[in-house]
Amino acid sequence: MNHNLISIIVPIYNAENYLEKSISSILSQTYQNLQIILVDDGSVDSSLAVCRKYALLDKRIEIIHQENGGVVAARKTGICAAKGEMISWVDADDWIEPDWIESLVNIWTDTKADIVSAAHFHDIGEDRIKVENKLTEGIYRKKDILPQMIYNGNFFEYGIQPHLYTKLIRREILLKTQMNVNNQIIAGDDAAVVYPSILEADRICV
Repeated sequence: MNHNLISIIVPIYNAENYLEKSISSILSQTYQNLQIILVDDGSVDSSLAVCRKYALLDKRIEIIHQENGGVVAARKTGICAAKGEMISWVDADDWIEPDWIESLVNIWTDTKADIVSAAHFHDIGEDRIKVENKLTEGIYRKKDILPQMIYNGNFFEYGIQPHLYTKLIRREILLKTQMNVNNQIIAGDDAAVVYPSILEADRICV
């Protein structure tokens, strides 16, 4: 199942304390056919040097260095450089389990979904919280998911979690949705992409 190229975008800004663990977790993926796009958004710490070190170790890594424009601008840059049919993200302070991308890709190829939405763990110190979508696992048409997409009926519970880093999304959708997000948005920047992307999708797999 390694024949489909998957693009992974990592927006980076002053992330030297976390970046090595993040990049290492991507390089350790069981799914190998990856385009790894590291977008250094004008970091003033050693983040760019870390990127360059890993790029020497793995030819799948592409580094883009730009003036600081914020995470939305960095994501746009990554999408413009992406060559994969599907795109996923790893934030610079995240790490992923070795079979993460393989699991998402297997679901995508089995379901032909435009978006695959998964859960994640929120780790702070010794505390670990599982953050899940509140919709039952399965395949949804857009019209069936809309009533519970943002609010599932319980206080402050999303039907679909807004995080980009738990998603695999078709590139052609992101070219419509991410590119329309204002670069000045610094809060809710994930939601500004995820929910419009669902409106553009035909099949969503939770």
